[in-house]
Amino acid sequence: MTHGKRTERGFTLIELMVVVLIVGILAALSIPQYSKTVETAKADDAAATVKSLASAGRMFKLDHGNYVTDGVIDDTCNTKCCFGDTSCTQTEFDVCQLVACNYLGSAKYSTQAYAFRAGRTVNCLISGATCSGIGDCIACGARVTGGPSLSADWGYVAGKDGSITKYGTGTPNPPS
Repeated sequence: MTHGKRTERGFTLIELMVVVLIVGILAALSIPQYSKTVETAKADDAAATVKSLASAGRMFKLDHGNYVTDGVIDDTCNTKCCFGDTSCTQTEFDVCQLVACNYLGSAKYSTQAYAFRAGRTVNCLISGATCSGIGDCIACGARVTGGPSLSADWGYVAGKDGSITKYGTGTPNPPS
């Protein structure tokens, strides 16, 4: 009976270190691009929401003769009643009427990466944002500070004429 020497097969420490190094380099190159893509997607979503807010505000004005009063669109708007419904105590021009009266769909506005405002002449609270040249601002979305943001000063404003303008350094162009 002959007992042959059994050889173990496997990877050497050097080979494993090379693989780990390659994976590390790939991660270092791809994570920033992924972060930029996520931020751009959030910005596109915000610009679309601002455009919807502006359209909802203009439709509300056609039906009621004026824009809603300036205010924040947040999750509380999802539970408000529409002015004119029986037993509704909301004021006619409350900003939440855009959601309550179905000019704008219900959404989780408070958990989004942007804060949204709408009204007659909205103060968008975005550094450097003005509505000169596009008429009064009637809707805006400002990047929420403190999140995993590449720039906390991103934002979009919508004028009464339907135009969307971007503000902030590095803000992606709004979708057309």
